[in-house]
Amino acid sequence: MGLVEKIKDFRLNIDPEYQGWILAFATLTAFWVYCLPCYCQGAAFPYLRRQAAWVQQRLPYYLIGATFVNAGIMFLVITWLPDWEPKDYIAAMGKVAIFLAKNAVKFMTSIAFIVVFVFVVAFKDRFMKLAGIDHKTVFRFKLRDVFGGSTRAIQLDLWKVEDLPAASPFTPNNVFVEIFMGYNEPMKTRVHNNAGSNCILKETLQLNFDEHEDEEPLYLFVRNQKVVGTGELGRLEMKAEDVVKIEVDMRGRTGWEQEGFIVKNLIPRGQIWFRVSYVDDEEAKMQVC
Repeated sequence: MGLVEKIKDFRLNIDPEYQGWILAFATLTAFWVYCLPCYCQGAAFPYLRRQAAWVQQRLPYYLIGATFVNAGIMFLVITWLPDWEPKDYIAAMGKVAIFLAKNAVKFMTSIAFIVVFVFVVAFKDRFMKLAGIDHKTVFRFKLRDVFGGSTRAIQLDLWKVEDLPAASPFTPNNVFVEIFMGYNEPMKTRVHNNAGSNCILKETLQLNFDEHEDEEPLYLFVRNQKVVGTGELGRLEMKAEDVVKIEVDMRGRTGWEQEGFIVKNLIPRGQIWFRVSYVDDEEAKMQVC
């Protein structure tokens, strides 16, 4: 008996319900083979992306080859299953197609809800920014807080802001800075009246900071106080890793001199001079006592 006959005569000795699961998995694998170029195109390995680009230029040939490969795999799987024949598989796929056709409207509605949900979750940061609430923390609790966090204190020294846009062509800016970060309540500096486009702040604020928290950036808003409400002059957003880098670079810097601060550009215009320092809670308590 040759190798081909041995392969064709092989049978799996398993229960019928497990045979159905094996056949369903093989069918999904066959569909995945057709989608393999798309999967490789988004892979992290450059080699797979290059191969996907090469296949995209010869896609009809790939689909023909994938059809022959899938046909051979499905034929062998059906042959190895003792309770299945090719005609049984074709009849089962026909029943599935009829079921999908009858319930297409229900499926489309459910799929539409799922797609909308995934879209909103994937682009929630964009929607929150569009609504102007991207800097606000709604829930100040996370699951890992139950097991103990790594929150510590940092000190933010604000020196000055420069080259701010004019909120009004008739009156100078009344400048103050508002800070949002994670679990902290919003914090503000005092209002510097009639400051214009440049303002010396010289204010110090302390915040709770978790350097492992990537979803809660530090927001600095330079605002203008109006008769009613406030207006935004510029903003700066920094991730936790950026705050840590500034803290390391500014270590040991004190005083209100230019060399002791770092400057960052605001959006849409302006610059802010500040530094981040480590706060020793034990030392701070001793000073209070």
